[in-house]
Formats: sequence, structure tokens, C-alpha cells
Amino acid sequence: MNAAAKADKSQERFYGALKDLFVGAPVEGQSGFINLMRIKSRYYTDGVFPKLKSDIEAALKRLGHDPNRGHDPNRLGSGSCPQTDSGSCPRSQSISLAHADKLQHA
Repeated sequence: MNAAAKADKSQERFYGALKDLFVGAPVEGQSGFINLMRIKSRYYTDGVFPKLKSDIEAALKRLGHDPNRGHDPNRLGSGSCPQTDSGSCPRSQSISLAHADKLQHA
């Protein structure tokens, strides 16, 4: 599976999980509660999800993410992380060490 197909599959699972969480299963029947559930479902499907998706796409674009490339764990924003001999990113190591130091002194 290429990187773009993998990214599409991950994105599909992400939005599917959000839909399951906020919209839920389709409801049937005639009652005030059922009407409220339908209104909630339309609110998330027609209002929240399209706005959320456009906001995520805009944020990724600002960070320099190319949706056709897929996810590159060695890339953050528009610059890349220099690799060490061990293959890890020294920036993440320094952040981890700084965080661990804060936890020790807390």
C-alpha cells in the first residue's frame, strides 16, 4: 500500500470514528426524542464535520503537509528533522529530556 492510499485509509477511519461518536446509528420512529436525535445528526453531518475537515486541511496546508505524500514521521512543518546515526530525531530527544527533567523536579 503506497503512502497516499495509507493516508486516505487513516483519514477515512478518523472521520468514521468521529461520525460514530457524534452521530451514531440511524434512528427510526416518531417521538420528540427521535426528532432531536435526527436534528443532532444533521447538525454534525452538515455543519460540524465539513467545517472541521476544512479547518484540518487548512492547518495541514499551513504546516506544509502535502496530502498526496502521506505522513512522513521525520518531517515537522515545512522543515525536516536531521537524522542521527541511530535514525532518531535529536529535536524530539531534547524535548523528551526536557520534559523528563521537568517531571523529576515537580
